[in-house]
Amino acid sequence: MAGPSRRAHPLHRRWSNLSLRAKGVVVVALPLAALTVSALAFSTTRFREQRADEATRRAIEVRTATRVTLVTLLDLESSVRGYLLTREAEFLEPAAEVRAEIPARLARLDALVRDGGKIGAAVTRIGSLAERRVEIAESLIEAPPPERAGLLRQGKAVMDLLREEINVVLARQNRAVITLQHEADRYRRITTIGIPLTVGFGLLGGLAGILLFTSGVVRRVRSLNASTDHLVSGEPLHPLPPGDDEIGKLGRAMQATSLRLQQMQRELRQQALFDDLTGLRNRRGFLNVAEQQLLVADRSGTPLAVMYADLDGMKAINDRFGHGEGDRALVDAAKVLRMTLRSADVIARLGGDEFCALLVDCPPEAGTMIADRIREQIERHNASADRPYHLSLSIGLAFARHATDIEELLGRADRSMYLDKAGRT
Repeated sequence: MAGPSRRAHPLHRRWSNLSLRAKGVVVVALPLAALTVSALAFSTTRFREQRADEATRRAIEVRTATRVTLVTLLDLESSVRGYLLTREAEFLEPAAEVRAEIPARLARLDALVRDGGKIGAAVTRIGSLAERRVEIAESLIEAPPPERAGLLRQGKAVMDLLREEINVVLARQNRAVITLQHEADRYRRITTIGIPLTVGFGLLGGLAGILLFTSGVVRRVRSLNASTDHLVSGEPLHPLPPGDDEIGKLGRAMQATSLRLQQMQRELRQQALFDDLTGLRNRRGFLNVAEQQLLVADRSGTPLAVMYADLDGMKAINDRFGHGEGDRALVDAAKVLRMTLRSADVIARLGGDEFCALLVDCPPEAGTMIADRIREQIERHNASADRPYHLSLSIGLAFARHATDIEELLGRADRSMYLDKAGRT
């Protein structure tokens, strides 16, 4: 007996109810989805890595441009001081070149800091202070000696502010470079390690899904194939694969076919061993059981009797009232025999208007009493049945205490029946 069935998980039931095509689409779609997600993740990560690299490059350029601006201003200050100390004109030429470079340096720095914010404000202040420092330097060159001391103090104050602003920008840019480099390195690690692992796991998962799907299909098809062999041989079917997909439906169809074949086999067996009209055993069915009963009786020493009965006047009933009425007479005769004989006795219609019965544990005196009861039951039937004729049976008996041939007993009972029929006519 099968054990208690476990309730399937809802996802398992949904999967089982999918068609094979839908299952195939799902199995193929899973690795494709993994590849698609991996490709999107790769593109996104690569884009962020490039943005981080670009931001790092800009931060380095801002840091470099800020330092160059500071160096340029220091060169200007050195040239002016050299001229003031020596009054030699050769110091003015470098100073003029530096004064010409300052606007370009400031414009480059301003162009690099396009997003504004704190760095943009600091760069704006650096530009204003640098312009002020250039104005002071130009004034120093033309100023009389009494005014130079004040201009020098102003220049120093402006340079201190410049250094402070430039140091703030450099510190922020250094931190930004470190942060952005770490971010770019992280995205590079994801690109070079994480995404290949994701692709690998996706492909392995898809391959595992395909293997599981195909092995499951093969296993279920093999189960169907084994059930097909059993179906051909008439043996009980193997446990059929569940589910509402094509294989499950085919399994249920095979189960229904098997049940139908079993029903047809029972019907064929019934037709082979039983009479369709009366429901009694036919000659084959009688002989199968009678031979076994003879062997049992021989081993136990139990007496047996074979009764042979013939429905009298059957031809006249058919000729006068039709074959339908003749069939009713045969059915009535069979009913009388069932009502009179015991459940252990084997009753059969041998064909036409001939009946027989194997009477178990029946000595001769009991057989005679049984024949008399049958005749009495026929008389009661004729009195109660609304028929345009009367039933009449000619009965013959043959007895046996030891194993003998059933056909020989039937022959003796048949001859006894004809003696009864001749004596009654």
